[in-house]
Amino acid sequence: MKIANNIRLRVFTDKVEGGSVRTALIRLMPFNAEEEKITFKETEATGIEGQEIIILETEFTKQHQTTAFLKDLFSKLSSEDKSTIKAQLDSRIDEACHFFIRIDKEELLQNKYKLTDSGNCFHIMISVAAFPSKKEVAKQVMLRFLE
Repeated sequence: MKIANNIRLRVFTDKVEGGSVRTALIRLMPFNAEEEKITFKETEATGIEGQEIIILETEFTKQHQTTAFLKDLFSKLSSEDKSTIKAQLDSRIDEACHFFIRIDKEELLQNKYKLTDSGNCFHIMISVAAFPSKKEVAKQVMLRFLE
């Protein structure tokens, strides 16, 4: 069963921790990013306080990549985090059938997967494979996957 059309990962960092954050971004993928020809976009920006920020982004669209990613991600989340996601399912899916998750950046740098609401995180946007493309259908797809 196809769960997602594509998955986008995004994280904000600085030049000091940029290398370790990039490594963690790659580690989020349960496949070899180089072999799968996954590309990374790096954008420089200025933060609210004038500091330099680097935005690292990637996206993958192949079904074997999206399915492997989702299975791996949810296998690493705690039961509590999975319950939270189920309880918040309605607010985590928008009208365009995008499902959103944030993984705590500091925890992931230590190879620990923890759901967060903070901005210091890895942003994950999943375009749910819902037909017809409606929020209620996307919720059902994600609920079936989560169970």
